[in-house]
Amino acid sequence: MTKKIVTLSGDGIGPEIMVAGLEVLDKVASKIEFDYDVDAKPFGGAGIDAEGH
Repeated sequence: MTKKIVTLSGDGIGPEIMVAGLEVLDKVASKIEFDYDVDAKPFGGAGIDAEGH
């Protein structure tokens, strides 16, 4: 069963931190046969910039 994971990159946890975290998750997931899809959402100031409100 594939799990859906939502990531919230923005103020405090920037995209570069999320990329590194997802790389770790990918390595672990491949070892334990964990299937997942990532839905990346902007958060904080990045979300306001992306959505305009």
